[in-house]
Parts: sequence; structure tokens; C-alpha cells
Amino acid sequence: MLKNRYYDVIISISDPKTSHIAMKNLISQGLNYGKWIQYWGDPMTNDITNKSLYPKWYIARKEYSLLKNADDIVYVSPFTLKLQKSLFPSIANKMHFIPIPYLKQKNFPKQKNKKFTIGYYGAYKSKVRNIMPLYKSCIKLGGQIHLDIIGDSDLSLSETKNINIYPRGDISSYEEKVDLLVCILNSSGTQIPGKIYHYAATNKPILIILDGNKKEEMRQYLDSFDRYIMCDNNVNSITTTITEIMSSNDEYEPCKDFEPETIAQRFINLVN
Repeated sequence: MLKNRYYDVIISISDPKTSHIAMKNLISQGLNYGKWIQYWGDPMTNDITNKSLYPKWYIARKEYSLLKNADDIVYVSPFTLKLQKSLFPSIANKMHFIPIPYLKQKNFPKQKNKKFTIGYYGAYKSKVRNIMPLYKSCIKLGGQIHLDIIGDSDLSLSETKNINIYPRGDISSYEEKVDLLVCILNSSGTQIPGKIYHYAATNKPILIILDGNKKEEMRQYLDSFDRYIMCDNNVNSITTTITEIMSSNDEYEPCKDFEPETIAQRFINLVN
């Protein structure tokens, strides 16, 4: 279907990672192109959610066999880029970092909630990120706040008078009414949750709970955008920071660094 046309640029995007394999197969069938860009959300070998039974050296070999055919390789975390360059030095010159864009700006009207309302939306599987300090902190804050947790998990958290627990679902109505958006960094690895970039489309305060062995480097990176409030992933730090946010009159606006036009231009710059 595609082999009789010429494309200046072809882009394969994970996840799923099989999209890169699909593109490789199309090329072998005669797809005619000028430049192939691979866009990776998570790497293969160093993906902390990987449940493969294969040893790391085998996965690395398979990963290299995909990467070496690309003209350019894009990662969405500067820390993953650094790790991948050290893992595959022979093709490091092909690798780049471009952050995730948001789709469009979301300027919500100011809310008048009876209680300061906090939203954590996203998966919180115990192997990947630790939600317990946030959960315990919000129990500690009691009647001062309300917390909604919406997402998949292997944990069975109990609801309390001020905490509601929901399975994965549509969060658009919750996102509009919330006073504070919360994102928890992974407990290990180099990846940055995509929510951090998507939340930056809003005019809501965003609390980033830092965790993992790269947390100080991530603090420095995220601080460069002058958009996020950050704390460590322990009860005292979270409680203190939420209390400070509640008493603050600071106003926020969507971050221009992650506008789709800005990110698209960075892709175009790779091609030229």
C-alpha cells in the first residue's frame, strides 16, 4: 500500500514499541523514504515496567538492532538520553531529547471548593511509584483537604472521610474542578511521567513529588521551566508543601515550552 510512494520523513512512535518493528517491516517491503525518526517513550532494556523473562543483554541486542536503522532517535527524558548514549555509544550521535508536548492550553475558571481539592490521576503500581506518603499526608491533613485518586494499581487503598479512590477512568471533569494537580516521579529509572508535561497545559498549580536515584537532577531540570512546585516523597515534606500551596495566592499559566508548535519545530529541525 505504501511502497509506491516516497516520504521525506517517516516517524515511528512507541508505545507500543512494536511500532518500530512494524516500520522496519514496511521498509523491508519497499517503503521509500528520506529519513526515519524513531520516537521512544520508554527504552527497551532499561524500562522499569518491563516484565520480560529474557536477560538484559539479549534485550539490549534486540534494541540495538532496531535503533541502528534509524537516522535519528528521539527520547522524551534527558536522563534516558544520557543513559541510552552510554549503552549504545556507536550510535549516540543519532540520539536526541525532545520533551512531550501537550495538545492544547486549558485555562480553567477559578474554583470555589468547600475544601482544598487535590487530584492524583494516573497509575500507581507499587513497583513503579510510591503513593503511600501522599496518601498518609492527606489523612494527616484531614478535614482541611479532599483528595481524589484515580488510576490502576496493585494496591488496595481504603477510602477515608477526605480521600476517594476510583479505578482508571475519564478525569476531564475532575481536572477542571481540582485546586492542585499532583504527579509522583518513578521510584527508579530515568523516565519522567508524561503527566508532568500534560498538566503544564493548565493554569493549575502542579506539585511534583520527587523520588528515585535521579531526583536531584530531575529537580534541577524541572525547576528550569519555572512552572512546578516540588517536594520530596515523604509525609513531612508533602504535608508542609501542600499547606504552603493552600495559603498561597500565586497564579499560574500554561507553559509555552511544551506547546505543540514548539515541539513540532524541534522535530523539523532534526530533518533539516
